[in-house]
Amino acid sequence: MTPADRGRRKRRGEDPDQGQKTLSSPIRTNAVCSRGGRARPPMETLTMATDLLALWLPIVVSGVVLFILSSIFWTLAPHHKKDIACLPLQDEVLDALRKLDIPQGSYMFPNCEDPKEYKTERFKALYDTGPWGTLNLFPAKPSMVRNMGLTFLYFLVVSIVIAYIAGASRTPGAEFGAVFQLVATGGVLVYVLGGMMNGLWFGKRLRFFVTDAIDGLVYAAATGLIFALLWPGA
Repeated sequence: MTPADRGRRKRRGEDPDQGQKTLSSPIRTNAVCSRGGRARPPMETLTMATDLLALWLPIVVSGVVLFILSSIFWTLAPHHKKDIACLPLQDEVLDALRKLDIPQGSYMFPNCEDPKEYKTERFKALYDTGPWGTLNLFPAKPSMVRNMGLTFLYFLVVSIVIAYIAGASRTPGAEFGAVFQLVATGGVLVYVLGGMMNGLWFGKRLRFFVTDAIDGLVYAAATGLIFALLWPGA
């Protein structure tokens, strides 16, 4: 503003600094500019509709119940009896493996160390002739106690993750059906579909897919039922 403009404002009884103050006052906004210069809304703080600690009871109960169900499925129920067959000529195969002294690990055959060998005529003939399969060798004699403990831990961790997902969107006092729908769906994703990709690539038998899916559906339904029944009230 020039001195002449300030003088004219004074003669009219106006505050000569009024417009200048308005123009120079900072503009406050919650918008954040992105790299492209466009304004974007501020980041919202992530909150839980139901605190995870409030879901400790359904987490623990579902872990225990699913562990018991898995034990029943693999010891008393008949549907897994033929999933894994006894190896023909088992004594001869085991003697051969002992003599070869193959290190523990997971193997696929036919296979080769260098990917360039896949294009050789020798490997193509070997691959066309077969047999084809995988071989898993354990580092030591399996421990039932260790494996059962890890199985329970697995169910507990899955229940914690599902509880986190449900707690993010379901408030205390949520309806039974709303909790069951979300939790059971998460259970299906883990227990039915979770390991399917490995089975497709590493020769899992169709029967094993079906029996595992049956188990997974029961696990998912049981988890959904437990969370819906024990969901904290409002």
